[in-house]
Amino acid sequence: MDEDVVLSRKFCETENLKYIDRLSKESKEYLERILEPSSFFKDFMRDYTYDKINLGLATLVYNRIFYKDYKFAYNYVQDVHRMSMWRKGDIKIYLMEDLHHNTICGEKYVAPSVFLKERISKATDYVDLYLEIYTDRERAIKHYHYDCQIYKVGREFSENNWRIVNFNSQHLNSYPYVRVHRTDYRSGNIDNLCRNIAALTLGKEHNTNSRLELLKKELSSPDVFRNFITSIIDKDARLNKQINNIEDDDVKKNINFFKNKWLYNSEKWIDVSLLSHDKIKKILDRKDRKELLKLNGTICGYIGILMDLYTIARMFRKYNKKENKYSGAAKQIIYYAGNIHTRRVEEFIKRLGFEKVWATSEIQENDNYEKNCVDISGYDFRL
Repeated sequence: MDEDVVLSRKFCETENLKYIDRLSKESKEYLERILEPSSFFKDFMRDYTYDKINLGLATLVYNRIFYKDYKFAYNYVQDVHRMSMWRKGDIKIYLMEDLHHNTICGEKYVAPSVFLKERISKATDYVDLYLEIYTDRERAIKHYHYDCQIYKVGREFSENNWRIVNFNSQHLNSYPYVRVHRTDYRSGNIDNLCRNIAALTLGKEHNTNSRLELLKKELSSPDVFRNFITSIIDKDARLNKQINNIEDDDVKKNINFFKNKWLYNSEKWIDVSLLSHDKIKKILDRKDRKELLKLNGTICGYIGILMDLYTIARMFRKYNKKENKYSGAAKQIIYYAGNIHTRRVEEFIKRLGFEKVWATSEIQENDNYEKNCVDISGYDFRL
């Protein structure tokens, strides 16, 4: 038991959960009694206010004792095109690639929100969940019931993490060990044009031509347009704040490297020749879906660079210490976003030296984007 005292003290000092694993059976049984939810919240916390207890850490200790070898029920996930897991040192990154359209996969498949709820509720260490959802509160509320799987995940984890809805102090956060990041803060005329073109690909009419006219000067040539996007990125205060909080110089250097690479070395979904006001106007008038899809990938691909650099910077930045709150560097990362965004993150972390542990499929030149169901029964997705 003397060793258990030392281990417990080290755990309290460092909050490193590895010390819990090394406790004796007797000490673990004692912790089980303390941390069993019904008695934990009723007795152990009776004389404390919730903000004086690190609920996240307490829940992780409980999960580490009870769920370390838990057998998951859900391994078949619909509306996800591809999943992969990457590791470097003690950092794990799970990428979930979304195509922004819903699919019927079969009875054994569950929605991503159901899948992630089971995995995250049994997590044995802190989790950072990055979602392609608006950072702006008003836009997020407006799209709160949007019929998109990413937003359904957001609704599952949002109540007290994001303050999207009114915070109810009587209702404890179900996931106090999860830090949720809304990553989509694209805005302005370029973003509006991108979203209107996306709507046109689905046959929905919007005031797309009037949006285009607002960008006549910026779309006078591909170089003028790319310089315009560069200016937006370089002057963005929120992005610069994230970068300034990164301690790893290699990460900073690569953020600058990929900013230039994605702007000036066209990716397969971008056609630089389309960056002309007159060409875009003709495509909008013809309403050919194939042309609209290529145009959508080009315009959205460029404005998406800002969001992707912001997401990456948040993954690798340091966070200010908050008492009894999770505020450490991100070690277990889940990124659920559109395929352009996840593939850019994948490209970035590969250059940083992350190794791919597994992937449900490899990226193909002629990818089948109708295939939107994944089976991870043979892979490790244990948090």
